[in-house]
Amino acid sequence: MLTVCFDASGKTPSTTTKAQPKSKRQSKSNPVPDSPVMAVVGFASQTGVWTEFDLLWASVLERYSVPFFHAGDFAYSRWPFDRGWKGEERKRRDFQSELMKVIQDCGLRKFGSVLWTDDHNKAKAMMGLSTDSTASPYVLCSRAAVEDFISYATREGQRENIEYIFEKGDEEDKLRQHFKKHSFQESIFRWSKPVEKKGITQRPFIGLQAAGWIVWEYYLSFFRSFQELFNHGVEGRWALRMFEDHRCVPGEIKILYKSAPLVDLMRQFRQSYVDLSQSVSEATALLSKTAVTLNTCGHL
Repeated sequence: MLTVCFDASGKTPSTTTKAQPKSKRQSKSNPVPDSPVMAVVGFASQTGVWTEFDLLWASVLERYSVPFFHAGDFAYSRWPFDRGWKGEERKRRDFQSELMKVIQDCGLRKFGSVLWTDDHNKAKAMMGLSTDSTASPYVLCSRAAVEDFISYATREGQRENIEYIFEKGDEEDKLRQHFKKHSFQESIFRWSKPVEKKGITQRPFIGLQAAGWIVWEYYLSFFRSFQELFNHGVEGRWALRMFEDHRCVPGEIKILYKSAPLVDLMRQFRQSYVDLSQSVSEATALLSKTAVTLNTCGHL
């Protein structure tokens, strides 16, 4: 069984059909704004690899005495990272490095989509879904990610025994409606950590913790860039650089519609780190030139 699991970051209450709960300060004239970015990203592998992943991931968590990993809680030192973690940079780096090593050693492949929500209608039109009421930003990103996953499975010769798992708590009903309407295989929704319901513990899909990490990194980077809080700064985000490097984590994260801000963002992104592939090609060319020179000298 080839399984992909996805998590999402970004909320778009204006596109949801259910009424949203309002806080004491919120009123009809002051609705919760949509996030400027929607991201759905995750990892895929075979069942046997996921079994190995669960064991390795759990062993790292056990060594650091935490029950689960959640990127947002980790970043803001919330439980279970509220004691003994804040300001402990060496410990935090080591912990993340060990988790990243599990992802790399298991050879997980990334899939996902990112959408600047101002481009929602443009993306719908591009995908031929202009009149589809179920095509929210979350659904568009999920659909695009699943389509890439299916294309990959087909290229690899796997035309059966595939499944896609999404984190519970996202737009489950709308995604189910959309997939049914467009003849997609039914999606599965699971928790990323154990959740108890009426005395019964729901078994989690641990891979969703890794999916939550990678989607957090892409969402946070794009969100901050779009809000112009700082210049993209990919050089300061170790995890993002690792996820983006195809040699470390294979696969691709796609942008659904490249409006002008997105083109500028990607230009910043590509210019913010050394293009190692170019360095390698230059070195290879230099070696080839040197070899030719030496060979020529040998014949003189």
